[in-house]
Amino acid sequence: MVEQAQGVLADGTRVAALRVPGARALGVSVAVAGGFADDSAAGAGRAHLVEHLRHHHAVDASSQFIDAAVLSAGGLSNAQTYPFHTEYSFLVPADDRRSVLDWIGRARGRLEPWRATPADLAREIDLVRREVAERAARSPLAGFPWCTALSGIAGGDRPQDALSDLAGLDDVSLADLDGGRVDPRSAAIGIAGDVDPAAILADLDASPSVTAAPFHPLSSPTPREISLRRIGLGAPARSDIRLIDLTQPGVSRGLLMIATRILSATSGSAWRSGLFGELLGPDAALVLATQIGATDDGVFRLPTPLSGARAHHAAFEPARRGAARAIDEYLSGTGTASALVARDVLAGFDVVADRSAVADAVEHDVIDLCAHILQAPSGRVVWEPVVTRPGAEAAA
Repeated sequence: MVEQAQGVLADGTRVAALRVPGARALGVSVAVAGGFADDSAAGAGRAHLVEHLRHHHAVDASSQFIDAAVLSAGGLSNAQTYPFHTEYSFLVPADDRRSVLDWIGRARGRLEPWRATPADLAREIDLVRREVAERAARSPLAGFPWCTALSGIAGGDRPQDALSDLAGLDDVSLADLDGGRVDPRSAAIGIAGDVDPAAILADLDASPSVTAAPFHPLSSPTPREISLRRIGLGAPARSDIRLIDLTQPGVSRGLLMIATRILSATSGSAWRSGLFGELLGPDAALVLATQIGATDDGVFRLPTPLSGARAHHAAFEPARRGAARAIDEYLSGTGTASALVARDVLAGFDVVADRSAVADAVEHDVIDLCAHILQAPSGRVVWEPVVTRPGAEAAA
């Protein structure tokens, strides 16, 4: 049985703690609402920039840089911008409850104004640009379908290629970024280690109740078809995207994990929930069907209805085991577990409940969910390769 406790601090910050038996390191993660999908077209790239500034230039109550404190203690530190939230995580040695509470206190410094100069800002902008350039150089499909798929279901001026669009960094100043202060009510802290979750929350004077509802990143989806062209792409790539209402009876994140595995096994596309992954953010209600390449006649194989009762039955148990294994892997390490419970308590999910739902899943209920997914309205993003003459790409 997984031991977990969730609560809310006096300032509104949500908190979750999870025991990882035998763990030698403490994992602490801070999840903040807002990511690259929230950038406007004019501000594209600023969520990524804010992540860098908060990661490298946040200070604790003693005015020590948090990242430096982690590294000097022999720990590891990382940050990541996702579509709808941003995470700041570290792993450190922590031998007793006092040190655990000290590190949690340091992590809360991520929500306070950072200490950065214009020179720091210039360095971080340069680093963001280099990171994005390196990602694009590694693969012409960088960012597909994870962020571009949003273009197939979201209206407004959301960037179609949000990871590589950095227009908002051209003339940005520290004043434009509001100092980095975060409303505690839009943040959460996750703690994972060989700790007593209930005792940790008691030490933090956390209220035992959390009232967050499941987070729907797009309350009013607008399905549409978008066609993009990409130099260096060897074959067409397509992603269909659907929004599934997780508040409906018989629908949950855990059951979606099983259903998408069944769909992958019985149709012509690779299916998954979540833009970056099924447990990697509040966007678990977004379901993607992706295919790279085309059939012999040059036409994409569309996602097809399930191919019969025998296929349903054969796919169910491997899919259920795969979903259970995916959850267990996240819960087995303090780094992944702390990040998971932080984003879960922020978004209104509960990984322990999901694990139980997977274990207790009934085959016909999951097959019904598969049919529901296939019937949901979908948007589509297609990337077409650009054929260039020798030397034309370099000239461009």
